[in-house]
Amino acid sequence: MKFLKRIEVIGFVLMLLLIWSNLFIDFPGQDILTGIIVGFAPMIYLIGGFFFFSKSPLSSYKFSVVFGAAMGFAFSILIIGMLFKIQLYQGSKIMMYAGMGMVGAGLLAAIIMMLKADEHKSYWKGQMPRLALLLITGIVVSSYADDNLLNIKYGDYPFYIEARKAYDENPTEENLQMLIEADEKMDSLKRFQ
Repeated sequence: MKFLKRIEVIGFVLMLLLIWSNLFIDFPGQDILTGIIVGFAPMIYLIGGFFFFSKSPLSSYKFSVVFGAAMGFAFSILIIGMLFKIQLYQGSKIMMYAGMGMVGAGLLAAIIMMLKADEHKSYWKGQMPRLALLLITGIVVSSYADDNLLNIKYGDYPFYIEARKAYDENPTEENLQMLIEADEKMDSLKRFQ
């Protein structure tokens, strides 16, 4: 059981490093690596949240299993929202705000329960760092401008950036066609590099 929790901590740290690196730099293979690692994390948290956030699945402290399942769901929503934001997909804001709200509520509950509870104080204290780290990362990613991400990822292709901005501001058929043409032009230029 400790082995799985260590693997989860390593995966969590790796996921956070990839998310933060996407905000500042772009390196070859980053999108694929981010998609795999950050895309895999929500599945793990959704399925195994009760395991990673509870004392033990067989714990007599039943609230920890309920809290674990709820936080697993909240982590999944927030991580998917951050992945959508980094990949510049639509719908990232609603997912990030919903996830941040749930993780924030979980962090608040952990703080209140830690201050109130004598018997399970160490359990609640142990939940706070992970909740706080993901919440802070979510806040930073959600406040990061899409224009900055576009410039980091597509700085060598200003025609694509302009087409993307035009489509995001006014999603008409004409702007969509302009974006598709810019995407095709960018792909053809990448092949010859």
